[in-house]
Amino acid sequence: MLSVVSKPTKWYRQLLLIAGGQQQYNFEGDLTDRQMQLYGQIQTLNYWNTSAFWIHRPSVFDDRLTRGGPSCAAPA
Repeated sequence: MLSVVSKPTKWYRQLLLIAGGQQQYNFEGDLTDRQMQLYGQIQTLNYWNTSAFWIHRPSVFDDRLTRGGPSCAAPA
């Protein structure tokens, strides 16, 4: 998702918001990776830029933790 507001208001000149995610499965269908990210940027009326970035990786199963053994829960 990408959202850009470039029409100036009394609070900011430009506002940008990007959200996304990804997930990965192994050949057995086990979820081995999941990630969500969020990025935001604002440009104030005096042309100062402020931005923030956030990533969240929840706990999933790791099939490489036991080197070929059973899948184990990996920490978030």
